[in-house]
Amino acid sequence: MYHHVYDSNIHYKYMLISKIEILRVLKAYNPWWDEKDIPPAFVKRLRRTPFYEVLKLLNNKALKRAIVLPGPRRVGKTTILYQIADYFIREESFDAKNIIYLTMEHPILKLMPIDQILELYEEEVVTEKGREKIVLLDELQYIDEPTVWLKLMVDGHPNWKMIVTGSASITFKNKDLESGVGRWVHVPVPTLSFFEYVLLREYEKNDKKAPMFAKAWKATSLGDLSSEEKKFLTDSLKPLQEEFNNFLLVGGFPESAMLDDPALAQRLLREDVVDKVLKRDMAAFYKVRKLQELEKLFVYLCLHSGSMMNEQTISGELKITRQTLDSLLNCLEGAHLIRKIVGVDITGKKVLKGKTKWYVVDSSMRNAVLLKGKDSLQDPTDLGLMVEAATVNQVASFTYGSTPRLGHWHGKKEKEVDLVVEGSKYTPIAIEVKYRGNYELKHNEGICEYLSQKNKAVGILVTKNTQDFGVKLFNMNGKIITITQIPAYIFLYMMGHYEFKLNQAGHGKE
Repeated sequence: MYHHVYDSNIHYKYMLISKIEILRVLKAYNPWWDEKDIPPAFVKRLRRTPFYEVLKLLNNKALKRAIVLPGPRRVGKTTILYQIADYFIREESFDAKNIIYLTMEHPILKLMPIDQILELYEEEVVTEKGREKIVLLDELQYIDEPTVWLKLMVDGHPNWKMIVTGSASITFKNKDLESGVGRWVHVPVPTLSFFEYVLLREYEKNDKKAPMFAKAWKATSLGDLSSEEKKFLTDSLKPLQEEFNNFLLVGGFPESAMLDDPALAQRLLREDVVDKVLKRDMAAFYKVRKLQELEKLFVYLCLHSGSMMNEQTISGELKITRQTLDSLLNCLEGAHLIRKIVGVDITGKKVLKGKTKWYVVDSSMRNAVLLKGKDSLQDPTDLGLMVEAATVNQVASFTYGSTPRLGHWHGKKEKEVDLVVEGSKYTPIAIEVKYRGNYELKHNEGICEYLSQKNKAVGILVTKNTQDFGVKLFNMNGKIITITQIPAYIFLYMMGHYEFKLNQAGHGKE
């Protein structure tokens, strides 16, 4: 805990480190103060959806809240902060000295309370004190009581735009949700979509071109395309089939996505994403003492990702108490390592006990932990699990802003659907993943039963083979239901493409 000592001018005295040392670090992180420009190495060309979401919020003058970017380690949150700085300097002619980036993970910056660092910045760098400022703060969880601090900053500095990141859930760490009500808004940063993976490699490695289409086709409406449009789409995307396998194996995080060596990519994922979270962050931020139990649980979830899991069974198999299990599951969720998908009834509102599925947030992370290399792409069962997880995670990321209800549906006689998406802004969507060769959909399967009971619902069957692309009709007791079969690589690519086109159009690029 820091001890604040005040002098007669009500300024902090810098007890542990000199102002000169702090300023040296700040200038290294903020080269635009002197250069009036941001080095290209700091800013990647690919602007992801969270970047545009942040811009929308910042441009809403009525919104007086901080913006929190939660997401796994190494997912690209820092890049988004630098892109925000770059955008305001280049495109909005914002005074470069009124933008500050700092990371609370830096050991020198940890030696001074954040309030003193910002005070020093205002005293030594800012030229006009009353002007609007943009504060880009990385890894907020390193601050004591981060939610309390953020509340005070929002209340005390109405002319400061605060954008902060967190690899660990700051609200879970603090357990002080009430103090922050109305003080901030979340913009999650997910792992890469398949489209983003392809586009990133094109931009950064001069890799094969990411196919672009003039129309922003919705992935859920691909069944409505004409036969000529379907052929054009299929022919354009067919070269990406092998790239899709690489994406499933190692492609969810920007750094690993750029590597052509899967073994190296997986080693970096284990060291930078998984090990640091499990062995360092959990002890530091969540005060987890049973790190061995935590590691065992995470490996267990990797082994059974996407399977129905009864918590009583997990507790018994791992020999840990239910109370400990619940606590560790909450920690893994807060660290953005796992995602919970609950079982729901036909209304989509009633949660079914004992029908929970846990997914590791990205298949590449699961593969790294289990040391699954290219040989796993030849295992139909393993490959199917990867595609299902990628589908669930990409749909969850795509639909976040409109707060849908996501679940997996269960009907009579063990009928089920892998993923259903419902909400006030959504036509109900049922998605079933059958990633296997020569699969033939039958009328008695779960997705058909769900669609027969749910009015105006859209049915999508995610498949493996390119020739599966098309529409199937079934007569369910006099009701005609329609299911669009879409190869996985096309479905996931076009979902990302649609999002990209919307971002570009909303930013005046079309």
